[in-house]
Amino acid sequence: MCSVCVEVSVRLVEDKRYSISKDSVVWHCSNRKCNKKTSVREGSWFSGTHLLLEQAVKLTYYWVYEMPGEFISRELKIGGVTPNIIIT
Repeated sequence: MCSVCVEVSVRLVEDKRYSISKDSVVWHCSNRKCNKKTSVREGSWFSGTHLLLEQAVKLTYYWVYEMPGEFISRELKIGGVTPNIIIT
């Protein structure tokens, strides 16, 4: 749902011109008069992490399936940081 015009239909799109999102992935309002773009991170725990979106999604997956911290650090190349520190 668009936070500006309350349009129900928003699309997930890649937009490399959208400078606020370091991932270039945004929610785009389908209302042509509004045309609002919002970072996919906004309003989620992804907004609080400096990880790339791909790393954050993988971290979430590994965490849900209780993978060992050493495995997660190695796979995501975030050595020395445990998932609990990143998530909390």
